[in-house]
Amino acid sequence: SYAKAREAMYREVDNYDGEITLVYTGEKATLDGNGQPPGDVNCEHVNPQSYFRVASGRTDIHNLKPARVKVNSARSNKPFADIPDRETESWYKSARAEGLPREDIDAYSESTRKQFEPREADKGDIARAMIYVYVIYDDGIDKAWAERQMPTLLQWHRQDPIHPQ
Repeated sequence: SYAKAREAMYREVDNYDGEITLVYTGEKATLDGNGQPPGDVNCEHVNPQSYFRVASGRTDIHNLKPARVKVNSARSNKPFADIPDRETESWYKSARAEGLPREDIDAYSESTRKQFEPREADKGDIARAMIYVYVIYDDGIDKAWAERQMPTLLQWHRQDPIHPQ
C-alpha cells in the first residue's frame, strides 16, 4: 500500500540516524519518535501518479522520495529538463529565492511554468528512478511523456553516477 511504502521510505530506505535528506533541496529533516517527518515534508512521486495506468506504480518505493511540500507542489507533474538560468522563474533550496542565486547555484532546483530541473546532486538519482519506472511498468505508464524526457535523463545518469552511501 502507499502508506506502507511511505513508512518504509521514512523509517528505513531514506532514514540515516533519524534524518532524511529531501529531494530537490538537499535539506535534512529530523523524523519524530514514530519515524514521521515534519509537517512540511511529504512524499514526492518522481514519475507523477497521474501518469501511471496501474496502481502498483504509485506505491513503488523506487519512485518515492521525501520532499519539502512547497517544492513538491512546485514540481507538480512538470517534466524534467535542463532550464537555462535566464528562463528560470523560481529557485528552490530551503525556500524560494527571488532571482538568480548569487552563489552555489548548483545546489538549487529550478522551475518554470512548464518544466522542473532538480539540483545537480539529485539529477542522476531522478534519472534512474524515471528510467526504472519506464522499463518496469512498460505499458502501465504514459510512455510518450517519459520518452520526451529520455535524452535529458540519460545525460543526467551519465553526468551524476551512483554514489555509495
